[in-house]
Amino acid sequence: MPTSSPGFRVVTASRLEPLFDRMADAMQADPLPPLARETIVVAQNVGLRKWVERALAHRLGVAASLDLQSPRGVATTLARALPGAGAAQAQHPFDSGPLAWRLDALLGTLPDEPVWAPIRAYLDRTDGQTMPLATRLATLFDDYQVYRPEVLAGWARDTAPPADFAHGVWQAELWRRLVADAGGTRDRASEMLALLDALADPEEALRQTFPEVRVSVFGALLFPPIYLRVLHALAHHVPVTVYAVVPGDAAGGESHAHPLLRALAGRTRDYWAVTGGLGDVPRESLPISDLGVSPTALHHLQTALASDTTPTTTVPADGSIRIHDCHSERRELEALRDTLLDAFAEVEGLRPSDVLVLVPDLDRYAPLVDAVFGAEDAAPDLRIPYHVVEHPHAPALRVVEAFSRVLRLHEGRVTASELLDLLGTPAVRQAAGIDADELPRLRSWITESGVCWGLTAERKTRFGLPEDDLHTWRFGLDRLLLGVMTGDAEGELVLGHLPCEAASVDPELLGRFCEWAEALFAALDAIDRPAPLADWPGRILNFLDGVFDAREDEELEAVVFLRSEALGLERLRDLVGHEDDVSFRTIRSHLDGAAGRLERREPYLTGKVTVAHPLSLRHAPHRVVAFLGLNDGVWPRPETAPGFDLIVHAPQPGDASPREHEKQLFLDAVLSARDRLILSHVGRSQKDNAERAASVCLDAFLDAVRRHVEDPDRLVVRHRLQPFAADYFTPDGPLASYAAQHRVRGAEAEPPTPFLRPDQRLPAGDDLASVSLRDLTGVWVNPSKHVVRRRLRVSLDLDEDAVRDDEPVTLDNLQRYHLRAAVLEGLLDDLDPVALAARIERGGMLPGGAPGASWLRRAIDEVRPVAEAVRAWGPTAPLAVGAEAGPVRVVGTIADVGDRGALRYRAGKVRGKHTVEAWIDHLALCTVRPAVTCVLGIGDTALHFEPVAADDAQKLLEALVRGYRRAHDRSLPLYEKASEAYVGALSRSSWEDFTARVLDRGAAQKPFEPNEGAMRKARRQFSDAWNDFTDDADIYVALATRGREDPFVPEEHFAKWALCLWAPLLTYKRDGVPT
Repeated sequence: MPTSSPGFRVVTASRLEPLFDRMADAMQADPLPPLARETIVVAQNVGLRKWVERALAHRLGVAASLDLQSPRGVATTLARALPGAGAAQAQHPFDSGPLAWRLDALLGTLPDEPVWAPIRAYLDRTDGQTMPLATRLATLFDDYQVYRPEVLAGWARDTAPPADFAHGVWQAELWRRLVADAGGTRDRASEMLALLDALADPEEALRQTFPEVRVSVFGALLFPPIYLRVLHALAHHVPVTVYAVVPGDAAGGESHAHPLLRALAGRTRDYWAVTGGLGDVPRESLPISDLGVSPTALHHLQTALASDTTPTTTVPADGSIRIHDCHSERRELEALRDTLLDAFAEVEGLRPSDVLVLVPDLDRYAPLVDAVFGAEDAAPDLRIPYHVVEHPHAPALRVVEAFSRVLRLHEGRVTASELLDLLGTPAVRQAAGIDADELPRLRSWITESGVCWGLTAERKTRFGLPEDDLHTWRFGLDRLLLGVMTGDAEGELVLGHLPCEAASVDPELLGRFCEWAEALFAALDAIDRPAPLADWPGRILNFLDGVFDAREDEELEAVVFLRSEALGLERLRDLVGHEDDVSFRTIRSHLDGAAGRLERREPYLTGKVTVAHPLSLRHAPHRVVAFLGLNDGVWPRPETAPGFDLIVHAPQPGDASPREHEKQLFLDAVLSARDRLILSHVGRSQKDNAERAASVCLDAFLDAVRRHVEDPDRLVVRHRLQPFAADYFTPDGPLASYAAQHRVRGAEAEPPTPFLRPDQRLPAGDDLASVSLRDLTGVWVNPSKHVVRRRLRVSLDLDEDAVRDDEPVTLDNLQRYHLRAAVLEGLLDDLDPVALAARIERGGMLPGGAPGASWLRRAIDEVRPVAEAVRAWGPTAPLAVGAEAGPVRVVGTIADVGDRGALRYRAGKVRGKHTVEAWIDHLALCTVRPAVTCVLGIGDTALHFEPVAADDAQKLLEALVRGYRRAHDRSLPLYEKASEAYVGALSRSSWEDFTARVLDRGAAQKPFEPNEGAMRKARRQFSDAWNDFTDDADIYVALATRGREDPFVPEEHFAKWALCLWAPLLTYKRDGVPT
């Protein structure tokens, strides 16, 4: 047994280390018996518990027989040790979970009496779903049991509530009903009050019922006063010592002297008010000399906070305090990375384990931490090892979050992205039997099938819409399955659907996906019906087993946890006696908070930079502490409490106040830093650079630090919008960055190296014994794309398969083109208006109702002239051609060739690239037989080419093949719109002269000077700030010309190739349809 006598003592300090030393000294000087356990009370803070265990192991050589508990855990253990307390229960009728179910049952049976009028005002807005209100009331009564136990005890004895609290009457009556319905089980408030009465008994016999031998309360500044009263009463029997981190000294109730404590230390004042209410408590304040004598700005500030004195002297601004003003959360982390690299270079012996980074919202910051600190483009010697405590995207939490998302599908829209995103969770994807690399194909199929949202037509009616299956999952999956069954249905409806053959290339994958989706839809339908509470565990377990196939350890832990949550419903039923049918919405409301109840076993102090929520490692000292996200409304968060909360109506010292608690956490972070303190906020908008309000904590800190530092403006670093701003790489500039990868892009004195030089040879390719018409056309339409994609094998195509979650109402240009193309195909198939409308609608291309009919009429009007012109041209058929072009043979198939010549038509306007495609086909055709080629488009954009003599066609084709060979070997300086503009600016005689030079192979090689006026027009078509449809808007052109000062140098090369293509084309081109 310890030799120290029972009693309650308080030891305070502004830092954790002297408190720990005092506690460890006491443990060493007065050891417990071999089998006794040392009880250390640490607030619900796993990180600080880990720190205590590690520190004790380091100090004592071993940390064993420790019983680290929360204040509530100690009080509950003591209450259960009382004679007659009864067996411990896994769930207590007055815990918030069971309490919510009991309240839900009571709210549904309230009589129509005046006493219930205030609560009925809330019930009338619940749409029959009382569980959310019951959950809120359960939380309220749970708080009352902790913070107002005497009030609840009075209500149970029919004591009248406060007259000035309008909601007191119905709350008191509701509480009495809960107590009467509990079957004699005491509520938590009564348990604590009975425990206090029992602990007041000085008999030694009572002492034998308590397992505690000595109790140390470590680190916690303030926890619910009822638990502090319990520990104070326990001190009649065993020694109880409170080791509290308390800045300053306001024990007498006087206001703080230091401005930062006045602004943020409300919880400190509450602490002294609560401990003062315990009577004359022996108190010791450890000396502040432990702060050290280092003359830094941070230590100067901490010394004043520790002594709670008004600063009278100032010190120079230095690197011990830094405040970063950034434009976004990512820029905060980029600035932090550079600041930490500075610290590692300047602070002797600093290691990653000495750094603590606090962020207010892990959901928002954790992915950005991974992106910045885990960046693969950073130099290896500049990478900082890090660990995110309770990472929100850890496998276990992803499973729990996926489960919540699946439950929300029941009453949601079940959009295309929601269902596909579920497959991003490995445990869900494994249950579906789908690999990660198969997801892009699925996404493409779902997009093409027209799925937007809704399971079936019937489910859409729940949202007040007509019973129409258009754009639902049933509609899209049926189209895909029919596409596999029928193949190319050539536009014919099958079973009322237009088959979509997108998935026909991999029917096995489609089968797996459909099987999983159908099972999920059936499960959602199955849980749609209300059932007794006893039936719900089995339903949820079946649902869980069908959705998840966990294989990793963390995933398995999460699934086991979810199964225990489902089985908990059965225990709830036994506890609360709920016999009525329960809707799934009520069950989901109960299960929604599962993520917050998941206990995870993970390391906190890993030897790396620790990134955590401010509560996780409260008070734990680190040499460098960074606190990010100090913005108004982010930290501290605004308080939102219902109007019927008695605690808010009549506050008392020690009450829970999230806003005051978060202010205190910021103050704790300031005191926890030993060498450097880094603060950061998003002070400017990244959209318009407008100023954004900082947190009240940061404002108070800045006001206080101005009294300590001679030049406080030097402490604030105002960052640029982008990390590659030149200011970061200017010698002796105000800003600096270690990110060398940004220096290459944004701050090099020398111009960047061109991606492709005009004379740069490409890697060796295949022999060019033959070339397809398609490849030849592709080179001349966009040489840059051919070089990048075909020769360098680099694809820059953006994802065109982004799924839509909203059915179309308006159509963009590409959608309108596809609609016109489908309509044109239908008109050429001689469909009547009804059949045409059905084909288009069942193809998922139109909005429903009147908007869809309007778009269809407009498309028909636009393409009808094209359809009539195609019919008038006469019958056509594909024609295979093969033409000799010098040493290369050009081969291919021309799609539509008839007696009148070749025909090309499209459901859009005829533009330059379509003209080029038709011209090259025309030359290939003319080598076989003289013919015209007609090109039709909407809006009177028809044109045609006159016949070209076979020898001339062969020579012109040979010139184009020379350009193809050049593009095969090196970059071809030709741009679609610029080349057309250049040649178009010249006269017809110039076209004809150059065409003659091409036909005369020797003359074609003679040098010539580009036309200056035409070059000016070409440059405007290449790049123009006022025109979005220029050549450099094409991503392949932009890449191929990147880094070049002038993409037209040498100009004569550009002019030559432009004339080689366009001069003959324009010479033979005529407007309109040939007669």
